Amino acid sequence: MKLALVLVAALFAGCRSSGSSADGAQGADAAADPRGDPAIEERLELADARLERVPAGVAAVFVLRNRGDAKLSFEFRVQSYGRSGEPLQGGRTAWVLLDLDPHEGREVRTATLPAQTESWRLVARKQGG
Repeated sequence: MKLALVLVAALFAGCRSSGSSADGAQGADAAADPRGDPAIEERLELADARLERVPAGVAAVFVLRNRGDAKLSFEFRVQSYGRSGEPLQGGRTAWVLLDLDPHEGREVRTATLPAQTESWRLVARKQGG
């Protein structure tokens, strides 16, 4: 589990690419990494990240904090990965809208991710992408 948390931190810190991602069928683009906006992502901090077992799989639970001095309106999603680092089929959540006041943190629990989830990555972008 500690390895998964380290991977989450590394994946979040290493969010690469900018622009928006298409919201096509999960099966069609499951292998593609979701794209975020580095300007939004650098203003966010993840804390207390963990995977919790739920009846149908796992849920990612974490605190998402606005590190900036201004209100932040954005949307985010989570992509889950298997043991070998491959994106999992059905392991991508829908985009979730969130507003955070300056330095505000909020606990987040994702929709159920596949039981094979070993790590996950959060991506964020401006609302409406």
